[in-house]
Amino acid sequence: MKTKRMALLLLLPVLVATLLAACASNAGERAENTTSAPTTSGASTTEAATTDLSTTALTTSTTRAETTLATPTKAPEKWQSAYAEFLREVDRKEHDSYDHISFALRQMDGKSIPNLIIDRRINEGSKSLLTVYSYHGSVYELGTLENPGSYASVLYFSNTPSFPGLFWRKYGGSMERFGYLSIKNGEFVSERVWDLDRSTNGEKKIIDHSDNAALLRETKRLFVDIDTAVPETQLETQNISVESIAEIMRWKP
Repeated sequence: MKTKRMALLLLLPVLVATLLAACASNAGERAENTTSAPTTSGASTTEAATTDLSTTALTTSTTRAETTLATPTKAPEKWQSAYAEFLREVDRKEHDSYDHISFALRQMDGKSIPNLIIDRRINEGSKSLLTVYSYHGSVYELGTLENPGSYASVLYFSNTPSFPGLFWRKYGGSMERFGYLSIKNGEFVSERVWDLDRSTNGEKKIIDHSDNAALLRETKRLFVDIDTAVPETQLETQNISVESIAEIMRWKP
């Protein structure tokens, strides 16, 4: 009997230690599960929020693009439609009368509506008619600069605000002529400003024709050395076509 008691007494500490270890193990598992649960939940929430924001941004971007594409283009102004129709009529009626017909838009009179410039040329361009038009309810002619064919002619413009017109150069043989085409008080004005005479042994002799000192200075600034210098800007004209007429609708000063 004593032997059995002794055995039980010896086993009791072992049993207690085993029970304590089991309890500690269960408590650790519960603590680990409790700690892990919020982390998993937080990750899911963040991931869901990110997905929702991306979807929203994509939807917004698509909507903007559709809105932009759906916006109608601005209707042409009356002068734009009038110039376009006028050019179609010129092309239809005069196409076979000239070797070359081209046009440009240029604000020559300080108004918001540009002037229509039409350059008609024959005999390989040596003979030309440069006509300037304006618009006020309808297209009307302001005037024509005629080159009978003895000189070739080129048009230039200056970026100096006080000279919105066109500078012209006619050349051929030993004499070159320089002038200025402008619109003053609604009137078409062509001025011969100065000549360059090379008739004396090839020497250059400048002959002034204008008493407008500012105009003389500006013209000579553009053509400071006609043999080597390129003037500031040469006026570019376009042939009459569907594409060039469409450009009128997008014209900006």
